[in-house]
Amino acid sequence: MSDGGLEATRMFTMAEELADRVWGIVMAWDGFCKDSVGKQLIRAADSIGANIAESVGRFHPKDVLNFLSHARGSMQATKFWLRRAHQRNLISDAEFKELWDMLEQQGRTLNDYISLRREWLRSARHEREDRILRESTASYVASNDDAFDPEPSNYPLSLLIQRLPESEGLPLPRYMSAGAAGMDLFAAEDATLAPGETKLVSTGVCIAVPEGYEAQIRPRSGLALNYSITIPNAPGTIDADYRGVVKVILHNLGTSPFHIQRGDRIAQMVIAKVERAAWEEVDELPNTQRGAGGFGHTGI
Repeated sequence: MSDGGLEATRMFTMAEELADRVWGIVMAWDGFCKDSVGKQLIRAADSIGANIAESVGRFHPKDVLNFLSHARGSMQATKFWLRRAHQRNLISDAEFKELWDMLEQQGRTLNDYISLRREWLRSARHEREDRILRESTASYVASNDDAFDPEPSNYPLSLLIQRLPESEGLPLPRYMSAGAAGMDLFAAEDATLAPGETKLVSTGVCIAVPEGYEAQIRPRSGLALNYSITIPNAPGTIDADYRGVVKVILHNLGTSPFHIQRGDRIAQMVIAKVERAAWEEVDELPNTQRGAGGFGHTGI
């Protein structure tokens, strides 16, 4: 179990012990159990421990939410009957304060537990999804090796590519379906993006884009949708005269760290034609119906 899971279990144990102490204190008051208000308080306090005990070992988010609802509901009921008991002078001011402070501590313990458990669940879910995604990606790439590029020489454009030592053993950028517009780029190094962090990740290859073309670097939709990973300067441009290493600027817009392993597909590259233009300076531009309208002038 992860450190977060062990810490959450420890918080469970602490919360259960506190509930047991609440129950023990109210049981110890002489004659308290004979009063109807006292009985209600005992049952409410006892249900805290029961709700906690029933929740030990549960990891599904729905179980966490149910636990949160029942445990807090039990605490609210306990506080209600505690106030009633104090109003009827069944317990002293000192006893009321002692038990109230204990319930407040119980609430903080539960909140700490819930935060830890949710973070642990989120981390475990991402680790599981990452493992499944990487295993399926590796299998997909291996089983479809050259499946969509059986005759790359038939393509109308040929690009020169240099593989650096850091990308040894990795696939070259490739189209992953018959009609794909972009080639997937593979990471040549491990990296971790903390929430809000931006990093430059190398693909380990250098390319020579022909004159009159550019290589556009774009985000992968799956990474954007599932992990909030994007390319802040999208589309990035690789010019025809650039001969350096192709690197991708990645940014984590999510709330959880994102781990990149060597061989992961981190972006896509589209080869596109470009036109170069010369300026012709004039005193006045031709009129159009739109004119200078812009920035939402047509409405939402």
